[in-house]
Formats: sequence, C-alpha cells, structure tokens
Amino acid sequence: MYSGSRGFFMNTKPHIGNIVLVVDRNPIDPRVRLLLGLKPRETSADRRRKRRIVGCNCFVPPGGAVEPSDRSLVHSAQRELREETGLKLALNSFRKVGFLEGYFTSHGNKDWGSAELKWVASIYRVIVPEWLIDSVICGQGFIRIKWFSISRLPFSRMINSDVLWLPRLLKGWQLHIKFLYGHEVGKPLDYDITPDFFS
Repeated sequence: MYSGSRGFFMNTKPHIGNIVLVVDRNPIDPRVRLLLGLKPRETSADRRRKRRIVGCNCFVPPGGAVEPSDRSLVHSAQRELREETGLKLALNSFRKVGFLEGYFTSHGNKDWGSAELKWVASIYRVIVPEWLIDSVICGQGFIRIKWFSISRLPFSRMINSDVLWLPRLLKGWQLHIKFLYGHEVGKPLDYDITPDFFS
C-alpha cells in the first residue's frame, strides 16, 4: 500500500513519513550512541496555520515527511538525514527496523474501533562509520544536534512515547508499533507493540 512510483505519496492518506535512528558504534570505544536533534519551539505562525507540530522543544531522531520528489520511502529517509544532519549515506546503509502508526480518537478514550489512522512512519537504522562522525552538522529543522549514550538517553526531554519503543529497537528488535492518541500528541492513550520482521 505504501510503495509506489513518483507522485504516489501526494494523494495518499494517512500522512506518510520516516524516522532514522543514527547509531555510532566505535570498535575501539564500546559505548553505543544515538544522534538526536533538538526541535525549536512552536511559533505563533505555526499556531496561526494550525500546524500540528510534534516534538517541539524535544530531542528527536532525524526524519520527516515523504515528498513528491522522493522515489521511495528509503530515498526519503536518505534525503531527510542529509538535510538535517549533513550525513550522506548510501541507500544500502539504511535497514528498516520498524513501522509506526498513529491513530487518533475524538472520544478521549481507548476506543481503537472508532480511531482514525492519521500517520505512518517507516523506521530505519543506520550505523555511522567512525570516519563520518565528525562530518555531522546541524541542518534544517533542528536548533542543534547531539550524540547521546544509549544507556543515558534524555527521555525527560523527548516525546513521551519514545521510551516505550526506542530502547527495544536499539537492542536489535524489529517492531510494528501502534499508538492511540486523543487531543494531545505525544501522550498516547493506549499502544500496541508487536515484534515484526522487515527484510
């Protein structure tokens, strides 16, 4: 359903995007780190345009919406990573490890039956070679970016739901993740996390 030719994503609902988990594994240093970016606060212009900005003033992984010029989901992930961090990695560096769906209900209760699927994100994992780490720069969408030790991720400054799925993916799991939201994005009313397999 979510793969197709150029222009396919323009008229597709739900909203389709991607998340890229950028991992630094230095063979000399046993620490494993994750690259996160700090998103700016929501502005008055955002509120006037009624834009639903997720993760404002939070640390989040790189990622974003699929654009009409993207040839595929993985091309979109590659583009977003380059724009936001400056990292230029080959397509075969991206390994799909998850699929995240966001459902919304207007009733404010855990009613999956009446919920509407609003967005879908493919989650990719890339391991950055040691020689590329210093090339990371802060691009579009972030105030700054920073490497965090996986054992000390700043969950208090991240989207609330990240603590539910991110540690599992970083341990090597592959997951199909569903969140049910009410009026407040980032604080799910309910969730379902199921092991899955992506080639």
